[in-house]
Amino acid sequence: MKYFILIFVSIILLSGCGTPWREQGYSSPQDYDLAQAAATNPQGVEMLKNVGITTPNDYKNAIAEMNASGYSKTNNRSDVYWFSKDRFDGRSKGRSALDQRSYRLEENRKEQQRKLEAERLENKRIADLAEAEQKKKLQQQAEQKVKDEKRKQALYAEWARLDQVGPSFCSQVRNVSLGVVERISSQLRVDPSSVRFNRSNYLSPRQTMSEAGIFGAIMGQAFAESLYDGSKLSPTCRVTLYSSAGPVYCDVKSEHLNGSVAVNYDSCKK
Repeated sequence: MKYFILIFVSIILLSGCGTPWREQGYSSPQDYDLAQAAATNPQGVEMLKNVGITTPNDYKNAIAEMNASGYSKTNNRSDVYWFSKDRFDGRSKGRSALDQRSYRLEENRKEQQRKLEAERLENKRIADLAEAEQKKKLQQQAEQKVKDEKRKQALYAEWARLDQVGPSFCSQVRNVSLGVVERISSQLRVDPSSVRFNRSNYLSPRQTMSEAGIFGAIMGQAFAESLYDGSKLSPTCRVTLYSSAGPVYCDVKSEHLNGSVAVNYDSCKK
């Protein structure tokens, strides 16, 4: 029985179970010893192994060589790693560790400079695009402002023409048709037999907007200016009718007339 127990214990010892190096994540006792010598962890051990340091003696020899070459006197793990890497990389190119470090740092500086220059050029490209877009936008706004001003002045000129021809034109309106009377009677609920023509006066565009109120006037003028295409506008006549329910006011344009009789209208109100 004791013989079997000794065999079982031997197997456990040979397999490494219960040993510190396996419990702490190392691949072998040698890696664990290297970690102890370099005061590092499993990841640090792998980094050292990648540059040819696999044992504590390798680590000590690298420190001695690094100190002798003048690479560094700090003896910290980072300097040992970079010394070994520069020594490893420089060997195939015929460079010492010191020369390889100088080459590496210079290449890093150049790469950083290239990145900064590329970033500067990209930022400049973006800024130039934004500036060009802003200039284009301002140019379009300026051109639109000129167009709007021309349209506005043309509209004001047309309104002035209407103010000249409108009064005499509207004075020609003498009556409304039976169809207009029937529509007014139905719309405003007045006795059709009581509706009779009273007078026709010219209604200027500015008066139309003032009747819409301040907000309506602003919006009405802006809308009119935006739509005006330079064509001739028709005068609007305010036709006043009497009815049993009081005065009725109808807005009539030239296309609503048949001679001196209004056969249609834009709107009517009491």
